[in-house]
Amino acid sequence: SLSALAGLPKPTKIAGVSLVPVLENPAAKVRDSALTQLPPGNGYAIRTDRYRYVRWGQGGEKMVELYDWKSDPNEMVNLARNPEHKELVATLDAQLQARVAAAKTPPAGVVIQPLKKAQPKAAKEKKKK
Repeated sequence: SLSALAGLPKPTKIAGVSLVPVLENPAAKVRDSALTQLPPGNGYAIRTDRYRYVRWGQGGEKMVELYDWKSDPNEMVNLARNPEHKELVATLDAQLQARVAAAKTPPAGVVIQPLKKAQPKAAKEKKKK
């Protein structure tokens, strides 16, 4: 974080992983995978050095995908249903769910307020009368 680079204590209300190790050594890693949220509500994906694993639907109930970027960089063959990859799918699924849970957890001391639903203009005008 910028605070670490400046020699300051880490703020308590901050989320994420410090990229300082990568700034100091470009070969360093701070995570084993990259997390992507697909259009809101449609799913999540993680990308490791070799694989991309996708869960479609809010709970992944619609479909899962697994691609081996070493042998299939264009993602033409979905390996998720292949019994040979059952353990890999389970491992990547656990990693994906852990990353999503961590991403959804607000930093200590931060309270997330639900958004108020916007009311149609006609409903607002009825309330005024």
